[in-house]
Amino acid sequence: DGSYGFWITQGVNKYRFFIMTLLKFLIFLYIPAILGLGTIFYLNNLYLSPIDMILLNLLIITHLLFVIGLGVLIANLIGNPETASFSFISLIGLNFAFNRDEGSIWYKLFHSDLQYKQDDAIVSLFLSLILVILINVISLRIHVTKDIQT
Repeated sequence: DGSYGFWITQGVNKYRFFIMTLLKFLIFLYIPAILGLGTIFYLNNLYLSPIDMILLNLLIITHLLFVIGLGVLIANLIGNPETASFSFISLIGLNFAFNRDEGSIWYKLFHSDLQYKQDDAIVSLFLSLILVILINVISLRIHVTKDIQT
């Protein structure tokens, strides 16, 4: 029937399934983001140096991986999809509403995509990369140890 339980019974590796799903989500979110960014740059005749463009893309990728990882972590911790979705949307909304101090470590972690023109953008990139790895490893561990619900 194509459900997750079906693929697991067919012998699909949970690690591979998790990583492939993470990469597909990243691709499906990154392509529109980069097309929109390219459109904005083209229509407004903006220019970024190649180093700034690479840094911006890396920050966007780490931010997308953070959002995906947070969503997967919440979905793994909360079994009900509706509650997990509401919790995820609430957390992201609260982050954007109340996390406004640009000098704080929380801002650098949770708004890494907005740091590309700052002096410490590399620090923000590495901090958010560490957070992304941590969240996704925890999500993977929970995902692998969790039993399939029918």
